[in-house]
Amino acid sequence: MNIRGLPSINGGSPLVLVDNVPMNMDDVNPKDILNVTVLKDAAAASIYGARAAFGVILITTKKGTRNQPTSINYSSNLTWSRPSTLPEKATPLEFVQALKDFGNSSNWAGQNVDTWLELLKEYQTNPSKYADGIAEINNTKYPLKEYDLYNEVFQTGFEHLHNLSIRGGSEKIAYRLSGMYSNEDGIMITKKTATAGIILMLL
Repeated sequence: MNIRGLPSINGGSPLVLVDNVPMNMDDVNPKDILNVTVLKDAAAASIYGARAAFGVILITTKKGTRNQPTSINYSSNLTWSRPSTLPEKATPLEFVQALKDFGNSSNWAGQNVDTWLELLKEYQTNPSKYADGIAEINNTKYPLKEYDLYNEVFQTGFEHLHNLSIRGGSEKIAYRLSGMYSNEDGIMITKKTATAGIILMLL
């Protein structure tokens, strides 16, 4: 992120202060942000010194107020996702026919192209002859069955995000307690990732 010119050859990034405490912006829950101020002129350097060479981002979070009844806020977000467009797959017959059209007599795995074409045509006529979808000739395997490889790689992605905050105050103290939980499983079949955070502020 650059807000005041290009970084030096040694790199550089803006100084991020959350309630005047240096912090990584990725660790801040957007639901906890009250306002954001960006300083990028000489005034930033006069206040924060050399650390502000690449600008300053001031983030102020929400807080409780005195003499306020306790209030609870909850919000959630549910999202589903699927691949919008995918390349059209070639069938085994189309793949082998392309090899022949390119003048190849064999595949890199050793299959003879002409033999493979005959087997594929035979498989289309009588699939039960090769129940496993594979023919083996002279210890060389010829794949015949078409598989949905996209189904093996992609899935319906699902994400749920939950935010909960409690705030209030009396004559002597003001408080705000907030928590966030996020669980996302993307369209690629892999392990799920979950994150949770909690911030406690007493004034």
